[in-house]
Amino acid sequence: MKRISTLLIVISMVLVFAAPVWSTYGSVVSGDDTYSGAVTVSFAESMVSGVTVTVDVIVSDSDSIQAAMLIPVYDSDVFELLDFTFNTPGALADVNEVDAVILWEAPADPNGHIASFTLKAKDDAAEGAYEIGCNINVRNENDELYSMDATFGRITVKNKVFGDINGDGKVNARDKAALTTIIKNGEFLEVADLNFDGRVNARDKAVITAIIKGTYKPA
Repeated sequence: MKRISTLLIVISMVLVFAAPVWSTYGSVVSGDDTYSGAVTVSFAESMVSGVTVTVDVIVSDSDSIQAAMLIPVYDSDVFELLDFTFNTPGALADVNEVDAVILWEAPADPNGHIASFTLKAKDDAAEGAYEIGCNINVRNENDELYSMDATFGRITVKNKVFGDINGDGKVNARDKAALTTIIKNGEFLEVADLNFDGRVNARDKAVITAIIKGTYKPA
């Protein structure tokens, strides 16, 4: 029964958050008080198509809140949303394909690193600089609704380069070091399988060495 009640609460939260009230952007004035808060994002400056990037969502200058809806902002033609993780101990979180709802049993301080989401740049993503951010809509302990002020960032997407294991758009000693670590840990990453035999081993290391030297010739 407790689980059913919790689920009903989450559903009602989603329905309320989807209402037109969220069309107002930024802090709002309610009575004599101004409720606000700021949300920023942190992530790598660049990436290549076909790989992932983790976006950390950081809240500051916020009053205590009862619930929050996190809405990632990104170009869906370029990126695919893979998952959400939450840094909100004791809170209930519910995720769907476009947003996430966090619900606390009692008013809580949301300031700090509240969550992260992972985006994958699609294999056919066009090169360019793209905006990434996260809007946060809030319900406080007085059942008042408002949106935090959001600051977005930009990430540069580059075409995938064969042998670029660390995803910085270049092939150099750093990629060789990354490959060495992968081999040492017994891991398998498709981007590191440079001879396409389904394994990552010394043969792939020979390939990346040849790429760096400029002597590599595809078989």
